Amino acid sequence: GDICEELKIKALVQAPEGIEATMRKNEKGKFLFLLNHTKEALSVELEKGGTNILTDDHYEKESLLTLKEAELAIIWMEKNEF
Repeated sequence: GDICEELKIKALVQAPEGIEATMRKNEKGKFLFLLNHTKEALSVELEKGGTNILTDDHYEKESLLTLKEAELAIIWMEKNEF
């Protein structure tokens, strides 16, 4: 966190410790991968909206996404959303 702040690198999401977040993109858009590495449910606020391609749940901007123990979410964002 300190290194990112010093280098002015913004996090993909403000996630609690134990949530891994990474972004991938291709010609279909951008995909935010969220993985809960803990044994408890944790929540992440999404700054942008999107659709979880694993569950088909849609999230609006600033929605709260809760990941169960060891759960993965892949949020598809349209090309201009992120």
